[in-house]
Amino acid sequence: MVPKWCGLWLLALVLSNLLTTRALSVPMTIPTIPLPPPLCWARSTAPLNGLGISSTADPNQFISITFDTTSAFSSHNLIKACCPKRLPRNSITILDCTLGLGSDAHLLFSAGCSVIGCERDARVHALVSDAFDRLPGADSRMNIFQVSAEDKIREMLEECGGESCNVDTIYIDTMFPKRKKNRPPAKLHMELLRTLLETEDMTEDGEECSELFKLALELAGRGKGGGRVVVKRPKGSEELGGEKKPVTFVVGGKGAVRFDCYEC
Repeated sequence: MVPKWCGLWLLALVLSNLLTTRALSVPMTIPTIPLPPPLCWARSTAPLNGLGISSTADPNQFISITFDTTSAFSSHNLIKACCPKRLPRNSITILDCTLGLGSDAHLLFSAGCSVIGCERDARVHALVSDAFDRLPGADSRMNIFQVSAEDKIREMLEECGGESCNVDTIYIDTMFPKRKKNRPPAKLHMELLRTLLETEDMTEDGEECSELFKLALELAGRGKGGGRVVVKRPKGSEELGGEKKPVTFVVGGKGAVRFDCYEC
């Protein structure tokens, strides 16, 4: 008869091997995507082995994305806005049109939702994809595409044909920073965000944002049982839909941002 302690030891060994296999399955390559000098690609040391960006001027500075595996803020306004009460969260699929560095997508993922993320910048896509690769469980509920949200929505509409589309909520964050001239020198993390995000992003009143909103409404209208478009807006700003498409309801608004929800 095998002692109980021996069985426990074998179980611990199997779990250890599984965790090691998971860690080794994370891609260890460095992207060939060019970065503006003095920025350069780098990887952190074990155990994270996270992809990040350093500086040839100061190799001690290192920026990467690592998500907290324990966070799940079910009362967060973003989750309230994006998750219809009629549906269990583990059945909800959300299209994040403005993935960026993935903070909103991670929050929705932590709430139990499946998330489809769109990020057109190849450098940002590489960073956030690596971060989710290192997040347990993300391989089954998190899909990230290097594509513009407009093209992704058109692709989804074409794939659906005359049938309902497998998406419940389309999320748009219109709060992009506007470029300022004569800025003082920035630290590495600020330089990173400005360099990687500003050149491609939409301004909150741009024509591209209006086109994305129209496509999002069309996709939501094809959602299973009726879909929803959620738009993150600065406090005091106008509704993106204007008079043609009034907001169905608003979540938040007391702080710096609010979430305008459009039922379709």
